[in-house]
Amino acid sequence: MLEEKIKLAREKSAKQRKQLVVGGILLLLCCLSIVALFFLRPFSSEISGEKEQIDAIAEEVSTDGQEELRSQFKELALQYENNIESQLDGLNDWQRERVFALGEKKKSAITSYGNGEYQKGIDGFIALEADALLLFEEAEAVFSGALAQSRSSFKDDDYQQAKVHIEQALFIKPTDSKALALQQQIEKLPVLLPFLKGAKVAVAENNIQKEYEALLGAQLLAPERHDIETRLLVLKELLRKHSFENHIAQGFIAVENGLATDAWFHYQQAKIIDPARKEITLLFSKIKLLEKNNRVRLGLEKAQQAIRRDDWQSAHAAFARVAKDEPQNKKVREGLQKSQYILGMQKEAKNYLRDPYRLANSKVGEDVAHFLVRVQPATQMSYSLQRQTKALREKLALFNRVLPVRVLSDGKTNVTVRGVGKVGQVMEKTIQLKPGNYVFEGERRGYISKLVSVLIPYDVQNFQLQVICDEPI
Repeated sequence: MLEEKIKLAREKSAKQRKQLVVGGILLLLCCLSIVALFFLRPFSSEISGEKEQIDAIAEEVSTDGQEELRSQFKELALQYENNIESQLDGLNDWQRERVFALGEKKKSAITSYGNGEYQKGIDGFIALEADALLLFEEAEAVFSGALAQSRSSFKDDDYQQAKVHIEQALFIKPTDSKALALQQQIEKLPVLLPFLKGAKVAVAENNIQKEYEALLGAQLLAPERHDIETRLLVLKELLRKHSFENHIAQGFIAVENGLATDAWFHYQQAKIIDPARKEITLLFSKIKLLEKNNRVRLGLEKAQQAIRRDDWQSAHAAFARVAKDEPQNKKVREGLQKSQYILGMQKEAKNYLRDPYRLANSKVGEDVAHFLVRVQPATQMSYSLQRQTKALREKLALFNRVLPVRVLSDGKTNVTVRGVGKVGQVMEKTIQLKPGNYVFEGERRGYISKLVSVLIPYDVQNFQLQVICDEPI
């Protein structure tokens, strides 16, 4: 970053100097042209007026030159402050006197500008920039040297020397990312050395796991150490083989004890280590067989529990799941047949009870009577079916009884019950009807006939209605 800014500052400084030279040449040429014009034109009566005009042009050229110098000074000052001066604060601790001297030179250049000595101010800033760039170059050289020495000491595991040199580098560039990163690595060195020592002790003890753990800790602190990385690869392969054999053995033990979850864990771990080994396939088949047996056992247990709860829907679902694993299992086949039979009887009873007034139909009543005979064996296996058949039998009895129905009229209307018979022209008459839907029809000469639809409930003791034709035609 600093190198780029120094390069940029140099380019701009060279550009400014070039602009000053070109501007001076142009100004000189302009003045020479004016003088030549004055001396070469023939003298006439108009010489006096032309001289005044030439003086005015010269004065205008002089003013433009001064303005150009002021503009160049401001640009140089702005360039210095933005690209160079902002970097000097970081060198203040390293070269305080030289940084202070640069500040004084800047003040001097600004004073010259304030006194109207624009060229002197410009020269001051050009010199100031050159001194600052020289200071930057010296700082860069010292910084690079200290950083290189610190890296060398770090590679030799020399913590003290590495720390001294990195502090020198950061004294010049306290925010440099590479130096800060190296400092972090150096500060880990006191912690790294005990890990390396622990690995040597583990080798003497022939403890592969201990050596691996020690070197793994060292690698985390120093991932750039290739010797550690190489040894870790060797140890990792040895540990991998040992771990595979251990997981396979533990997996078979878990199968023998009926622990499918534990067996799967060891299978997965062994498969991660070496999926091509034949032991993987054998262990897999053993676990799948164990799981199937467990599913069958648990499924039958759940089915029996559901039967005890009189939950035949859950029982049927449990038997169906078990049938996927053992379709030829005798208990499963019998359980499916029994649960389907009970569920079918429950559904049929529920359909009759859903609309009890269908029982008023003689054909439906006969079907219900036959159903009550057929369902009798199933009621011994289901309490809920017993309750359904009891309720159905009671409702059927209610629909098979007749109720007194009191018919009120005016003695002039001829009343009949469609599909049943005549009531006649009565003021009041009680007839006997079973519960259900009926249509009473009233007729009278000269009056509009009337239809009265009624539902005689099955849960009442009597019923009353009125049929009167009282609307003339």
